[in-house]
Amino acid sequence: MQPPQPDLAPLQEKLKEALLRAARVVYPLFRDRDFDVSSKGKAGPLTSADLAANEVLRGALSEADPEAGWLSEENTDDRSRLERRDVWIVDPIDGTREFVEGMPEFSVSAGLSRGGRAVLGGVILPAEGRLLLGVQGAGLRELRYNQEQDDGLIQESAIGAFPETGSLKGARIYVSRSEFRKGLFAPLQEDPDMGFQFVAQGSIARKLALLAAGDCDMIVSLNPKNDWDICGGVGLVLSRPGGQAIEIEGGEPNRFDRESLRSYGMIAGPEHLVNEMLRYLRSRDIRPRHSYD
Repeated sequence: MQPPQPDLAPLQEKLKEALLRAARVVYPLFRDRDFDVSSKGKAGPLTSADLAANEVLRGALSEADPEAGWLSEENTDDRSRLERRDVWIVDPIDGTREFVEGMPEFSVSAGLSRGGRAVLGGVILPAEGRLLLGVQGAGLRELRYNQEQDDGLIQESAIGAFPETGSLKGARIYVSRSEFRKGLFAPLQEDPDMGFQFVAQGSIARKLALLAAGDCDMIVSLNPKNDWDICGGVGLVLSRPGGQAIEIEGGEPNRFDRESLRSYGMIAGPEHLVNEMLRYLRSRDIRPRHSYD
């Protein structure tokens, strides 16, 4: 693993404060069911909480790194980001459907792409009081806090390397609730030799944060992913030595800040398990989808 670049440590502190500020805006709206809902068509619902979190994050992160580009689900992409070395890639609320339905499985996610790689990531779970922060080459931090207090930090801990051993058989795998309901993992469930333990969860950014925290063995998704869905979470996974996140379609590590904002399929976890899962999927001719239909 490359040593951390010196400017990333102070940026991590700025990202921490930005995410906590966004969570302090979003959580009361969720708790009190005090938000408006509109529709983005096939892209799903949009709430006033999404827009409020986006405003907080853009103000704080643009101040933290004025030279960085900006990409958010809630702003039009003007492509000026392509001229920047650094780009903040943000999803103000990932899991908006869960947010609207009153389920706590949503997150606020932000990552810094440098030269196309997620070198800094942060994901906060406002309804669960958990914040994960990671710098590539410097490790992962988890903060537990009281959502009802502005200064309610309860505990902070460091999380070390991913395990270098462990079998794909019996792996505990977090997957998308919608993908699971559609039966996309039925071929894997029907393989008695592998004994996979699938757990359906909301919000890919949240799942990546929980993976980084050690709550599961790996993540597999067969649906397309937008950069803002995964950049912050990928930054967390890569901050732990031995972590890897790849696009299933090409079998290569995820890259960001390209012309296209979409990747196809995802596997994340310890590098040896990620590679084993990719080989397993290919051996069974299980391919990523190019649409959500």
